Amino acid sequence: MLDLYLLNNLELLNINIDIFFLLLTFSFFSLAVGLKFIDEAYDGLTFDKKKANLIAPLITLISIITMALDSIATVILSAYVISISLQKKLDLKIYKISLFIFLVLFFWLGLYNNLAGNLPILIAYIIFTFLDEQGNKIADHYFLHKDIKISPIFAIFMKFRLFIITGTIMLYWFGAINYLYIFPILAWVIGYNLVIIISENRKKSKKKQLVIVNL
Repeated sequence: MLDLYLLNNLELLNINIDIFFLLLTFSFFSLAVGLKFIDEAYDGLTFDKKKANLIAPLITLISIITMALDSIATVILSAYVISISLQKKLDLKIYKISLFIFLVLFFWLGLYNNLAGNLPILIAYIIFTFLDEQGNKIADHYFLHKDIKISPIFAIFMKFRLFIITGTIMLYWFGAINYLYIFPILAWVIGYNLVIIISENRKKSKKKQLVIVNL
């Protein structure tokens, strides 16, 4: 009877863990889509800025709730914020306002304690996100001009920002994080690149329309 009771509890725990990581995966996907949507609305001019303004506070809220529920999520999302700040990508007013709200809630909830306890992982993810951003720039230049001597496969790797996935697998390999964190990170990369693909298709469509009008 006791063994059956323990087995039922373990099964329930596994179900809860599965549901938690499913929600975490959906959250990371939503955040990636929202953040890139805002970026493309202002820099790429392919999406509606009014919609981007409405999405920004929602994205901030989702990120804070996600971080409040999980310490590793706190580390990963904080690393992203730090990385884009270091690369001076916070040039838009909407980003600055969102960052201010983010920081207020971050310190109010005491989430910085999660960073202190996972400092090596934080540093690793700052490096991964930095490499993804810089690699994407190199890949874009390569596909536009073909004047950089790199492997086409490596250019695709950088184009789709796969450093963070590779880094996450390495962290799991060294026992730093649970393997289940690979799925939220994979969802992040898919969401981010999905918006990029849609945005690039919209740019191509606009160019075709301009050509037709000029003819």
